Order: sequence, then structure tokens, then C-alpha cells
Amino acid sequence: MIGSTQNAASQLSSTAQSSLSMIQQSVSGLDREFSNATATVESDSKNAAGQIDSLKNKVSGIRSQVTGVRDALQSVQSQLPQPLSGLDDLISRLGSQIEKLQNAENLLSDASSTVTRTGKIPSDMQSEIQSSLSQINSDMGQINTTFTTQTKPALDGLFSSLNQELDSLSGLMTSVSGLAPGLDSALGSIGDSMGYANDALDQTGKVMDDAIGKIDQFINELNNARDGEKIKKLVELVTRDPDVIASFMKEPVTIETESLYPIKNYGSGMAPFYSTLAIWVGALVNVAILKVHVKDPARFGGLTP
Repeated sequence: MIGSTQNAASQLSSTAQSSLSMIQQSVSGLDREFSNATATVESDSKNAAGQIDSLKNKVSGIRSQVTGVRDALQSVQSQLPQPLSGLDDLISRLGSQIEKLQNAENLLSDASSTVTRTGKIPSDMQSEIQSSLSQINSDMGQINTTFTTQTKPALDGLFSSLNQELDSLSGLMTSVSGLAPGLDSALGSIGDSMGYANDALDQTGKVMDDAIGKIDQFINELNNARDGEKIKKLVELVTRDPDVIASFMKEPVTIETESLYPIKNYGSGMAPFYSTLAIWVGALVNVAILKVHVKDPARFGGLTP
């Protein structure tokens, strides 16, 4: 297993560099291929659309390759005992490159549909695709340079250290192989003891966390009570004159009654209301009874309104 690990580690950086170089060669001619395809749009739109479709498929394949390299580097970074400086930045740049390739793929698909439908391609669409492919080529070159000059040497150094550690581990495993049966029994007993100790420590930790929370709450309540303005006022009042406090607690409210308009009895007090009510009822009844029209006008001829 140690030997396989050493071989895989030594091959990883070389494989990644080879893959990035191949991808760089593939993207270097994308803008030129697109120019050749658009040059024949007016004379042979069907053939031009086919060339653009083929270019779109090529971009899709390049995107898959970049994704594979990105995923491999992510896997390595996640399994390293300490993240490698600069590798996260390279992974992020590869992710951005994947998005640009996807965008270029979508633009080429739209261009192919436009050529098939109209027999031509708008100049703004052509410029956008050309710019996108050129940018992909430029970015891929920078990524390849960064990996070759920075990331690969760091990986090689890391894997060299790893190989040394693995060699030491291999020798150690050979030395202790004869002690394995006794060591296995001892480690089993220690494992059981550590399991019991771990459970006890977990329970102790929970009790201590609960006690700490309660103590903190109690301290906060004491501090709030000590610094509270109401407590200070209460202490000041109690210590100033205890007799006054006792009297207040016994009878906190004194009621005094003052008559503004005194009356002798209930009837006298209600007389104004009922007098007015009687007048109003009488007026209402009179309105209902009295007639404003003459019932027999013939008997009173000649009367004016």
C-alpha cells in the first residue's frame, strides 16, 4: 500500500501538468476555428452551422477535461494534512474557466441556431464569441504557467516529504511486525479503558457546562441587583426613616372626599333630568296627536293659511 501511494503521488503532478498542457493546446485554436467557420456563412450556411456545432462539441469536451483536473486537485487539497498554499487559488481559477467555457458553449449553440435559421450571423454575436474564446485561451495560458512555475514545484516538494515519511513508516512497520500480537491485545484493553473514560468525561463535561451556565446567570443577577437604581433608592428610604416606611406599607393611600355640588338626597339630584325628560316626552306625544290640517274644510270656508 505504501509503494502504491508513493507511485500515485509521484505521478499526480506530472499527470496534471500534462492534462493542462493538452488543454492549452486545444483552446489555443478555438478563436481561429470560429473565424474559419464564420467566413463561409454567406456562401455555405449549412456547412458553417455544422462547423460551429463541431466547435461547440469541442468546447464541451475541453470543459469536461478542465472539470476533471479541477476535481482531482480539489480531492488532493482536501486530503492533505495541511492545505497547500496557492492550490485553492488555482482551483478557483479553474472553476472560473469552467464557467467561461460553459458560456462559450451556450453562445456557439445560439450562433449555430441563428445561422441555420437566417443564413447569417450578427456581427455583435460574432464579436462576443470571438472575445470569449480569446479570453479562454489567455486565461488557460496563465493557469498553465501558474501550475508549472508555482503549484507543481510545491506539490513535488510535498510528495517528496511524503515519500520520506512513508519510507520511515515502512521501516517502522517492519520493526514492529513481530510485536503485533502482544501489541494488539494491549491496545484492545487500552481501547476499552479509553472508551469508559471518554463516556465519564462526556458526562462530567455536561454537568460542568450546566453548572457554569447557572453560576454565570446568578452572577449576572447579583450584579444587576447591586447596580440597580431601584435597589439604591429602596435602601436609602429604609435606612433614612423606618417609621415612615412602616406607615406607608400599612396605609399606602389616603382618600379624601370633597363635595363640589352638594345635594340633600337622590330625588333632588335626579329632578333636573326627569323634569327635562317629562317635557320632551310630552312634546313628542303632542306632535303625534295634534293635527296640522283641517279635517272638514267645508265648515270653515274662507280661512287662509
